[in-house]
Amino acid sequence: MKTDPDNFMLLFMSAQIYRSQKNYQKAIANFEKALTVKMPEDIKPDPRKTILTELMGLYYEMKDIPNCLKYAEQILTIAPNDATALSYKRNIQTIQYKQREQEAIKKIVE
Repeated sequence: MKTDPDNFMLLFMSAQIYRSQKNYQKAIANFEKALTVKMPEDIKPDPRKTILTELMGLYYEMKDIPNCLKYAEQILTIAPNDATALSYKRNIQTIQYKQREQEAIKKIVE
């Protein structure tokens, strides 16, 4: 960021803009940087959880299942009953199960 590289709101808003433009790498970089800077204390809902949710969604869109799961688990550490993270985690588990199933079928057929 040109004006203030450690401004949480600038990082967060620019990451959202990059995401809307489908520039996923820059969006991820800015969301991850936003996790490292001082966050405003008066923002609700919890900005950390919001960023983790954004990252989880980005990685899911990119079909990067390991990173998506990593962020889902981080969210569930903060909010164990988070419906969105639980849904992503269930979807990932289904994907992983189907992958293992396909691998097993492939081995049988060979």
